[in-house]
Order: sequence, then structure tokens, then C-alpha cells
Amino acid sequence: GAPWPFCRRAQVLSLPAMGDAVTQDKPGEQWCCGVEHLGPSAAELRRLARQLAPCAELDGALRSCTQAEVYDALFQDPIVLQFPSPISYRRKLCKFVVDVKNLMANADHDGLVEECFEAVSAAVPCSLFDGHLVFSCGSAAPLVLRVSRGTGGELETGGRVWPAARVLSELCGWGRLPWQVDGPCKVLELGAGTGMAGLSLLRLGAATEVILTDGYPAVVENLEYNIHATAAAGKQVLRARASVLQWENPWSPDDHDVVLATDVCYHPPSFPALAAALDALLPCKYGAVLINEVRSEETWNGLARELEHAGLRVEERAVETQVEGRFGMLVVSKPV
Repeated sequence: GAPWPFCRRAQVLSLPAMGDAVTQDKPGEQWCCGVEHLGPSAAELRRLARQLAPCAELDGALRSCTQAEVYDALFQDPIVLQFPSPISYRRKLCKFVVDVKNLMANADHDGLVEECFEAVSAAVPCSLFDGHLVFSCGSAAPLVLRVSRGTGGELETGGRVWPAARVLSELCGWGRLPWQVDGPCKVLELGAGTGMAGLSLLRLGAATEVILTDGYPAVVENLEYNIHATAAAGKQVLRARASVLQWENPWSPDDHDVVLATDVCYHPPSFPALAAALDALLPCKYGAVLINEVRSEETWNGLARELEHAGLRVEERAVETQVEGRFGMLVVSKPV
């Protein structure tokens, strides 16, 4: 019953605040379709519009809203106006609004269809970036991440939001990350990409400070943008910074508590460099936590072997998640 085949994209976009009670029968139901069912239908639509998570829930939200409410959510929301969403998402969302306009409550709104048609027919801008994704973090301020078109270059992989970052955010919301029993700490992230993993730790209270690193200058430049955009959306200063870090020649701030990496296990030739980087950055209080989608059993096991070959201690832990796919976690430490 979902209006578009890519509705799974939104499965884990709304994250619970740390400590929130979970009353659903099945863990993770509150992330369904990226909507927190905490307010009236207009508020649900606003969340859908910000996150551009078209799914079965959108039909119900639209039917119970007035057309004026739909217009305000799509075209007057301050977050969406400041940080425009990816144009392909906007087109599909606006097309769906036009298709179901007559099912909405109350009278017509003069500008709704006109604005939707304009969005559907808008030209694709000439830019490396596609727009922004806005992620709700429970009662905390949202994350705002600029994403790339994925058309090659340094931003091919570093300008996208990968599944393991969503898994980490989900585990953080449940308080299931290895260090959370002791409270927030200072996090150094490798291969940070858009910064979703590290910034969500800040938003959800699992980090006091994050250092987001990547090997590509263009990715680091976008990380700096996302730090400032997320700070602006929450009208607060974030204790986050971005820096270039080459795995082959890593520097160490010497005072981080944990090293984090998500979805960095996909290219076996890079494993020796990753092992060298971890060897240089460890030991630290909580070691390193690597979370990855297990796309290939051989590749996943190969990473563990490479880390052990470098003299690091590797512990594999099970990952339970509502994100589609199979995921694994490695907790890496350095014998002292």
C-alpha cells in the first residue's frame, strides 16, 4: 500500500530521545515510516514533509489535514525553506499531493496545486549537491545533512547517508552502544561521510563532543557545512568539528574516549590502512566501535582478520535493528 517503492528509505528517520519510555509491543515501532505519533495529523505531516519520507502513513496524514495545513507544511516550513530537500523527493511528494488533493479535508487552497506543479516541473540545478535531509531526533533539535547527487568524485560515497549510520542512531536511541552505560563521552569518527552518525550522538546525548574525520577534503568541507546547518536548525552551538584524516598517516588528538566508524567495510584493499589508523588511535577508554552492513560474509570476516593481524583485539557483537539488512558490530581494543 505504499505510494512509492522507495518508502523503506524512511524506516529509521525519527529517533527517540535518550531515556524515553518505549511502550510498543515490538521494539522499533516508533520509527515506522519516520513518524513519531506524538501529535495531531498536521504535526505528523510536517515531519513527513521535512524528512520527505513518502509512505503509507502519508495518505492518512493528508486526508485528515486541511489543504492550508498541507501548503504550510510543504512550502512555509522554516526548516524546509532554509534547507531545501532533494529535488527528486520534492517532485514525488508534490505529485502525490496533487493526486490526492480532492481527498483532503475542508476547502481548496489556491496556491497548493500551483506550487506543487511548479515543484514537479522544476529544473535540476547544476550542483554537486542534491539538497538536504532533515532527521528528527525525538525531543532534541533535528539533524540537517546536505547530500550529494552521487555522480562520482570525492562525494560519491561520502555525500550519502548509509544504512549503518541509521543503525548506530537507532542503537543510541535505545542506549545500546558499548559506552552508554557510563554516560556521554568524546567521540572521534573515521570516514564520517555526511556526519549523521557523529551528529546524532550529540543530539541524543551520547557524546559530549565529536571530531568528524574523512580522507577527502570535499567530504570534510561538506561535514563543516552539516555541522553549521544542524547547529542553525537547533539554534545552538554544537561541540563538533571536522578534519581531514588519512588512514595511512593518522594524527591523534590524544584525548578521545572512543573511535567510531560506520559502513567503512566494503573495499578490502583499504583494510590494512584502517587497521593502521586504529592501531595509532588506540588505546582509548572505550576502544573502537565499528558498525557495518554485512554485504559479504567474506569481506566482513576479512576485516576482523586484518585487525587481528595488526595485533588488535576484536570482539564481534550481535546487532538487533529495525533497519532492513544484516548488520554487524566489532568492538576493537589494543592490548596494553
